[in-house]
Amino acid sequence: MNVQADMPSVIAGRILCNSFNRRHIGKIANCQKRFKQAPRKQRPASAAKDVKSLISAAVGHVDEGQSQVQNAGATISDIISSISGVTQIMEELTAAVEQSTGIEQVNLSVNQMDVVTQQNAALVEQSYAASASLQEQAKKLETSVSVYRLLCRQSPMR
Repeated sequence: MNVQADMPSVIAGRILCNSFNRRHIGKIANCQKRFKQAPRKQRPASAAKDVKSLISAAVGHVDEGQSQVQNAGATISDIISSISGVTQIMEELTAAVEQSTGIEQVNLSVNQMDVVTQQNAALVEQSYAASASLQEQAKKLETSVSVYRLLCRQSPMR
C-alpha cells in the first residue's frame, strides 16, 4: 500500500469525519431530550424509531462522506499532478535561460571576431599602401641608378 498516494484521502476523510461528528452531536442531544420527555410506555418504541432514523441518516452521511473523500482525494491528486507540471515547466525555463546565456556568449565571440577581422582588413590596406609606396620608390631608385649607369658607360675609363 502506498501511504503517500493515500495521504490525500486520509486527510480529506479526517476533515469530513470531524464535520460529521459536529453535525450529529446536536441530533443525538435532541433525541435524548425527546426520549426523556416521552411517556414510559412509548420510550422504547420512540427510542427504536429514533435510533433507526439516526442510523439511516448516519449511513447516508457516511456514504456521502466517502464520496466526498474520494472526490477530495482525486482533487488533491490533480493538484499534485499540476505541481509536477509546473516543476517541469520551471526546469524547461531554467534550461532556456542557460541556453540564452550560451547564445549571448557565442554572440560576444562573434562580435570579437568581427572586430579582429576589421583590424586585419585595416592592416591589409596599410600593407597594400606601403607596398605601393615601396614599389614607386623602387621605380624612382631604378631610374636614378640607370642615369648613373649611362654616365659610367659614357665616361672614359682611367
